[in-house]
Amino acid sequence: MMIKPERIEKLLASEGFCLGWVSNTERRAVFVRRSSLQKLFEMIDIHCGGKRGEALPADVLVSVTRGRAAGDGERELLMELANTSRGYFMANTREEASRWEERMAAIAPGRAEALARAKGLDLLKRTESARAAAKKYMALMPEEPVFEYLEHQLEQRATPEQRVEAERLARWPGVMWIPGGDAVYHAATLAIVLHGSVVEGREKPFWGHDPLKDDRELMQRIQILVDLLTRPKEDGGRGLLLGNRASSGESSSGPAT
Repeated sequence: MMIKPERIEKLLASEGFCLGWVSNTERRAVFVRRSSLQKLFEMIDIHCGGKRGEALPADVLVSVTRGRAAGDGERELLMELANTSRGYFMANTREEASRWEERMAAIAPGRAEALARAKGLDLLKRTESARAAAKKYMALMPEEPVFEYLEHQLEQRATPEQRVEAERLARWPGVMWIPGGDAVYHAATLAIVLHGSVVEGREKPFWGHDPLKDDRELMQRIQILVDLLTRPKEDGGRGLLLGNRASSGESSSGPAT
């Protein structure tokens, strides 16, 4: 990548952002901070394109989650940082990329805050039911320190039919947003299948549903539950660790607090 995520993190530190995660395979870096609006996170997403990562678009996001499972959030492309009509800055040299980093660090935090003020309350309202349900699902899950252990415990409690349905949801196109996150998503969908009747108040509430096309509530529950399970305990989550199936091409510095 033409950009240097560690340098950008230093430039953004005074604004409360930290490096949420970086993916070398996707050539992408996301910086996160808690919003001034409670229960929201603000993010800056840089996804490098081109052969050398010289095409630099930057988006700001507001979400109820703070990681790869960015849920049903709001996003805006920062056109003022672009020098092309397609919304990205074309950096011909490393020096140009460095100057772009500095300009981005000066502009993006204010734009992220403005987006939160403009869209945050509506976002909280439309995710209220999913956030409440995700917390209930998490409370019903056994206490385990690693996702693979949690996944195993939930599988032991499920019937063959429930295992098939949970596997279907976890592997549904567009559901898994964390590379190597098989155990994370399988644990979340197992919990929803196992405890759906208790949490939602009806039998088999999401069985057979398409979480990508026709069931936003189901998709929100999956992504918010995944985020709660991976979020540190001091930040209201379980703080579970990814085990052997985690992707080696990605690293995380944890959320801003």
